[in-house]
Amino acid sequence: MSIRELRVTKKTFLHVSVAWMVLFVLLASTSLNPFGILYLVGIPLMVFFPGYLTVLMLPLDKLNSASRTVFSVGLSILWLLTIGLFGNWVLPYLSVDRPLDTASILFEMVVLIGTLVYMVYQRFTPRFITVPRYVVGHTRFDVVVVCIAGAFFVLSIVGPLRLNNGGGNEYVMALLFGLSLFSVYLFRNAERVSTNVLPFLIYLVSLALLLMTSLRGWFISGHDIQREFFVFQLAKNAGLWSHSMYVDAYNACLSITILPTMLANALHVPDVYVYKVVFQMIFALVAVIVFLLSRKWLEQKTAVLATLFFVIFPTFFQDMPFLVRQEIAFLFFGLMLLVLFEEAIVLWLRQAIFMCMGIGVILSHYSTTYTVLFIFGLVSISMVFLAKTGVGAARTLARISPANVQFFSQKKITVTMVTVLFLLSVLWTSVITDTDGHVKEVAGNIWYAIQGGFDGSAHSPDVFVFFTFSRGTTHKTLPEYVSTVVNEMREENPDRYYASSTYEMYRFSPRVEQEVPPTALGAVAFGSIPLGELVISFGKVLAKVMQVTVPIGLLFVLFRKKWIRNVDGEMYLLAVYSIVFIVLCIVVPLLSREYGVFRAMQQSMFVLAPFMVVGTLVVAKGFAWIAEWWFALFKLTPRQIDTEYVFRFSGLLMILFFLYATGFLTQLVGGNIPAVHLNNLGNDFDHYVVTPDEAVAIEWLESRVEEDRKRTGMVPLIHADRFGKKKLEAVVETPISGDIFPGSIQKDAYVFVGPAVLKGRVAVLMYDGDLLRYEYPVEFLEKNKEVVFRNATVRIYK
Repeated sequence: MSIRELRVTKKTFLHVSVAWMVLFVLLASTSLNPFGILYLVGIPLMVFFPGYLTVLMLPLDKLNSASRTVFSVGLSILWLLTIGLFGNWVLPYLSVDRPLDTASILFEMVVLIGTLVYMVYQRFTPRFITVPRYVVGHTRFDVVVVCIAGAFFVLSIVGPLRLNNGGGNEYVMALLFGLSLFSVYLFRNAERVSTNVLPFLIYLVSLALLLMTSLRGWFISGHDIQREFFVFQLAKNAGLWSHSMYVDAYNACLSITILPTMLANALHVPDVYVYKVVFQMIFALVAVIVFLLSRKWLEQKTAVLATLFFVIFPTFFQDMPFLVRQEIAFLFFGLMLLVLFEEAIVLWLRQAIFMCMGIGVILSHYSTTYTVLFIFGLVSISMVFLAKTGVGAARTLARISPANVQFFSQKKITVTMVTVLFLLSVLWTSVITDTDGHVKEVAGNIWYAIQGGFDGSAHSPDVFVFFTFSRGTTHKTLPEYVSTVVNEMREENPDRYYASSTYEMYRFSPRVEQEVPPTALGAVAFGSIPLGELVISFGKVLAKVMQVTVPIGLLFVLFRKKWIRNVDGEMYLLAVYSIVFIVLCIVVPLLSREYGVFRAMQQSMFVLAPFMVVGTLVVAKGFAWIAEWWFALFKLTPRQIDTEYVFRFSGLLMILFFLYATGFLTQLVGGNIPAVHLNNLGNDFDHYVVTPDEAVAIEWLESRVEEDRKRTGMVPLIHADRFGKKKLEAVVETPISGDIFPGSIQKDAYVFVGPAVLKGRVAVLMYDGDLLRYEYPVEFLEKNKEVVFRNATVRIYK
């Protein structure tokens, strides 16, 4: 569909902008929000309009509407981080003690948007400003597919809310099955969808998968998000962000301190839903970025397939909603890649926007910053090396990859650019926030691992999943933990702990992770093998097949031009060094635990997705040959293996991987580890979801701890198991031990016991990278401590 232009006079544009801003200020300052009108007015004004005004000022007229949208959102988020940080530093000198409160934020927004509108007004010397029309539903087919995608969006809200109310997972299962069919249909009919509608459909699919997980629980649910929410609350309650308030790497991420505070105070969105909804609405645009990036080297149909692989990778919808700081960093990282290869923009401007987005990554997330700089640094050095090797290297590369990978294309990433970003990151982490200690520790361990042959402590369990068909076994044991950790603590101050005679009579038997009970369908046997085992084994094999498609695709594009256009040399090197980054996460124990193999893979999918599609087409063609061989063996009519035939097999692989990766197939047959977006039980549910009973208990404990602090001047210690500690960290400002083993409990400390321990009699602790599950004797607490709070599923002892 051709983009039709809308001509707006400068005066009309000015009047509409001013009216929009005035309406927002009136609603926000008075907290008026009838029918959610403040959200409808304020969210696009804050997360889209400042960036859109910036785009209008720059020579970006040749960008398509989807590219303008993602750049507008990225620039808007960067503007919010910038003015929020500037106001946080400057306004206290003007006697404004709470620069992050509503009034200050509205003042900053008025100044920012007013300045940008004035600059846009001055830039356009003609009487008219040309704006692309964003048309959704240009044809009847467009209207139908948008309505279907909208229905999935509704299911992604209704499904988790039903689970939160104790209901079943029928709506989520319907969502997953429908999305799998819709995704294949979208892949097969991508050319029929209008140009502006296709990115919108991708956005809705992405958002549905994210909300399916993020809306679980009525409170903050997840792993890292608990501490992310804690530092957000520190900034919001103080009305001020200060790195000295809580010296920690989390507090140095403006994406989870200043940004959510500005959104919550200006939009009056409940704090929890800033994380659960608003951030997911922003992050869902990353899928659109992957599509736009893939489309530069793939046809529209295969670019859709690349994007689908990105969003159905389990980390995207299972982990990313619980990693908000990395969601924002990934948005900036995706825009760094997109602008680099956007030939509609002049090179100097591409590099300038690249640097701005890089600053956004630095302000958003420390780990993503250094991994991105590592990859970009290797690419820039390699390009310098290739340029200096001259004609000889050109001839060699030409023999290997004749015109497929353009290694000697115009250099876009320079050593100077990467060096400047590195210095800015050092300035931020070392000088301004003083939070570079963790980075130094990880870097030192990487160097130590390289020198020592990559030996070390336990890897992340993800490593075993990557190489094997199981999650791996726990290397550490509870007796080992007791002898090396507990006994050492007790020897330092024995009077602080209970005598060993009070608990040595109990058994602390290891407990395995809970599984979904086998279903009737899963019990159906094929010979002597239940269907459930067949499905799980097939899914594991399929996952391994999808893993090898990336190296297959990287090798294939060196020698063949089929299915992909000429690849930019820097893009190819980005893919290669992303593989190097994944390998480092596998072989370096600390890196595998701190960052994780699958998080590294999700980040790398930005550049690996096109090559994964090519590899998938190669594998699909291989399966097609096998199918035709079987047809010939049974004397059936053979078919010609053409591109369309290969696409059908690729669609089949994609839908099977979708159903397996999202947990749909394993949920049907049972016998699997429960996924939190499908169940109200299991390890992830106990770990991530705060129940209403736990929320009441945590609120009570917070007030009790504060009373104790005021009365005694002492900071009390709280004991909780690993999962309970994560939930407490989001609210309680006091030391929390993630261990409730009886020998570790201090006599004067509180003990928080949640449903998993109280009802399931299972406690979990972390020891040297391993999760240890063991049978817990609640009787010990009943005999030795006093119950100070109780409800149906939670106890607090003192």
